[in-house]
Amino acid sequence: MFQGIIITMKQFEEYKYDNKVYKVEITRKRMKNIRYRLVEDTFKISAPNLASKRSIYSGLDKFAGKLISKKKPLSRGDDFIYLFGYRYMFPEAGELHLVNGQKFKFSSRDDFDKKIRKVFLSIVTSRVRYFENLMQLKPHNVRVRIMNTRYGSNSKATRTVTFALKLYSYSLDILDAIVVHELAHSIHFDHSPAFYSVVYKYCPNYVVLHKKLQKGVFLWLKKFHQKLTLELNMQLA
Repeated sequence: MFQGIIITMKQFEEYKYDNKVYKVEITRKRMKNIRYRLVEDTFKISAPNLASKRSIYSGLDKFAGKLISKKKPLSRGDDFIYLFGYRYMFPEAGELHLVNGQKFKFSSRDDFDKKIRKVFLSIVTSRVRYFENLMQLKPHNVRVRIMNTRYGSNSKATRTVTFALKLYSYSLDILDAIVVHELAHSIHFDHSPAFYSVVYKYCPNYVVLHKKLQKGVFLWLKKFHQKLTLELNMQLA
């Protein structure tokens, strides 16, 4: 017989709100308070091991509307996807006709994910090199990976800047804001006023762009159309 203590346990249920059915994922763990998040169409709830279902759902009734109202638009659905601020129809396989006139071909969604990762790494590396030169910084290693809670990071030990793969959905001006933010950490490794003075110097509208990022505003700005076209031409040539 198992003699240990269950530290984490997950339950999967459903919850109906305003005539729409949402999935509910309840994770029980050693903690004091109940926490609620909405990830796509799933309420992810972290609750103490001894919390009653009644108290969990009472809190969900209280917070569901607020969480739904703050929900970000999807960057990718069954039949659409945002790439660098543009919305495209997204077939299971085939090709996307990009804004630079080129075709992005893929044989499956998995094939698309592999290829777009390479394209995004090339584009974000190009933007890093541009701002490194502008900010008079030595070159960094550049990586992209799936990041659920952050948009980027800067490792001082390895001189590596890492960017969230999900940023490929956003327009180039928003991507540039995150690039500047992470490179500024190579000058000030904190979030002090001195750090933000560097950020604002190289990205004057950083506050506006960061708010767009947080709200899930993917759309491009007209003045960045030519820059994006140039980047795509370089990386897909």
